[in-house]
Amino acid sequence: DEGLLPLSDDEQWRWTFGVATGWLFPETWMWSSYSNFLYVPAAEILAKFATLLEMPDEAQKLTDSADFVRQATEHYYWLEDEGFYATGLFFDTLQPLRQVFEDISLGPLWSGYNKPGDPHGMSNLERTIEILLRPDDTLQSPSVGETYTGMEPGHFLQVLAKVDHPLGERVFNAMRLVAQETGEVAEGQWATTHNALVLEHMRSGIDSGISAPG
Repeated sequence: DEGLLPLSDDEQWRWTFGVATGWLFPETWMWSSYSNFLYVPAAEILAKFATLLEMPDEAQKLTDSADFVRQATEHYYWLEDEGFYATGLFFDTLQPLRQVFEDISLGPLWSGYNKPGDPHGMSNLERTIEILLRPDDTLQSPSVGETYTGMEPGHFLQVLAKVDHPLGERVFNAMRLVAQETGEVAEGQWATTHNALVLEHMRSGIDSGISAPG
């Protein structure tokens, strides 16, 4: 009723988010700003398809739904004093989690929720960079274990390219640190060495391997 959405149960970054914030199993305690960032542009795109298919009632329903969730996102998650979007809201109190986290905080521009030049989107990006950028030009939330998801550096580079950010070339060059020798990125990677932390591969089934930082 408030325009809030739960966390998907298939987000690869859930475990790194839980470690980084100290709040494990985030789907059990938070409404997810990331789900809102995905929902709004998805509904807007579907509304365009409905218009092309001459389904005006469906198009209006989707447009209204996108607008409603966008208003809720700005009301509940935008933190004016901090200049960034909260990563979640506690179920019981609706208090925001006033922390950035790389995968979630790149979501507004990556998903299309914010367009390049949008004041909130640009502020959110700059504050995320300010807080999380490492000396090697990668992003990573300080956490026990110093880990990040392998998809996050690509998201970061794509967002910088969308807004023609001056960090773009440096972050592109930093991708050489991230990929394995095969070009693969792992579901989880060590931030200290960028080695794979979690790799899944097919043998007689799906095997998961956990590696040491070195």
